[in-house]
Amino acid sequence: MLIDSSGVVQYAASVGPGGQRDIEQLAAECERVDALRTPTADLASPSELTGVLYVRDRCGPSRFVSQARTNLHLDGLQLRNVTQDSSAAAELEKVSGGTQAPVLVVGDEVTPESDAIIARLVAVGAPL
Repeated sequence: MLIDSSGVVQYAASVGPGGQRDIEQLAAECERVDALRTPTADLASPSELTGVLYVRDRCGPSRFVSQARTNLHLDGLQLRNVTQDSSAAAELEKVSGGTQAPVLVVGDEVTPESDAIIARLVAVGAPL
């Protein structure tokens, strides 16, 4: 089964006789589905995403967003731990108006809540 970036099934087939797949046909279908993809030029590449991700110790949501940053190879995104660094805590309060972490700050845009942060990171780091 091949699903396009919009979540629409573009190809589905079961194996042929004897449980064998026609790999050349499958590769051709992959090429066809890939050609349908709309470029996402408006999204930054992972190396271009810059900003600050504020996290804290012993916080599940902070751990989740930190792992997402690592897994998506978003090395340009600075990680600041507000538990260990009082200047990071002061900076977080200044930019977000509070002390809640995790918080993602990219330019003037402040994104609180781990679900929204991870969605933003995935959109940039692994666009479909």
